[in-house]
Amino acid sequence: MPKGKPSINAAKIKANIISSRGQTLIEALVALSLLTVGFLSIFALLGRSLSSNRASAESYTATYLAAEGIEVVRNLIDANGIQKLPWNKGFSTPGDYEVEYNSNALLTNMGRFLTYDPGTNIYNYSGSVVTNFKRTISVTPISTDEIAINSIVSWTGQGGGNFNVNLQDNFLRWRQ
Repeated sequence: MPKGKPSINAAKIKANIISSRGQTLIEALVALSLLTVGFLSIFALLGRSLSSNRASAESYTATYLAAEGIEVVRNLIDANGIQKLPWNKGFSTPGDYEVEYNSNALLTNMGRFLTYDPGTNIYNYSGSVVTNFKRTISVTPISTDEIAINSIVSWTGQGGGNFNVNLQDNFLRWRQ
């Protein structure tokens, strides 16, 4: 083989390298687009997860507040018994009311939002942080020996949807 002239194999290799440059570029673009789609779907899933977490937390808080409303009514009925008052004093008139955790009576329903006090971790109507939660205690006398209490907590979610939790308990006059 004369000096200075490439061999046939070297020419083929050089031609293959030159033609594979375009192929490598296309492979890199395809890989980059697949990675981009993968990362975008991960971010979308992360956003959905955070949204679901917030909705679950709101639902949990509303359920707790509704159960607290039933417990406050139970305490008021027990207080009537301890004070030797009629068992259903304050519950004989049907209607919608508000109640706080430390109430000694039902309050007229004014449609107020519950507030949150971060110092005490308590929901009431005089806290420093206004929430999206409204609690209504609905009293329905069934007979002289039974009343139905619905504790309804409603709120507007972050996406604008309206939600509510409705817990019902019936109380009977069991003391004579």
